[in-house]
Amino acid sequence: MHPIILFDGDCLFCHASVYWIAARDRKAVFRFAAQQSAVGRTLLETMGAPGGDTVVVTIQPH
Repeated sequence: MHPIILFDGDCLFCHASVYWIAARDRKAVFRFAAQQSAVGRTLLETMGAPGGDTVVVTIQPH
């Protein structure tokens, strides 16, 4: 499974960071989801992470 980067969907810096990472991720290792999305909220809740104005990288077990 791929690492998932959860980012604040309202933050311009976070959006820029996602574009920067995606442009350099030539092997398509990372997946991205806004924390405000259904997937993002579910992952944050499952991990017990606070979310908010931050970027969270999750490593999913195989």
